[in-house]
Amino acid sequence: MEREGDVSTAATTAELLGELDTILLELRRRLDTYLETGRDDIIAADEGFRVAHLVHASTELAANHAVEIAAALERSRGATGASGGTENAAVGP
Repeated sequence: MEREGDVSTAATTAELLGELDTILLELRRRLDTYLETGRDDIIAADEGFRVAHLVHASTELAANHAVEIAAALERSRGATGASGGTENAAVGP
């Protein structure tokens, strides 16, 4: 039984990241296709424009959230990072 706060074990993080890479690659290919076909097809151009904005909004939200989580985790563990080393610590000039 999964406790509240536990990370789901339905798929591993590596599997999810692999699926994300696959999806992002396919979306990139489709956007490139919209660009090619949209030059001569107003419907494809309109759809490509809409899809491009949806992809951008979704990925920007996810990326911003990931940055926030990384910063929160770093703050909660201090400047030394989760491993206890200094590999994530800021390097001064």
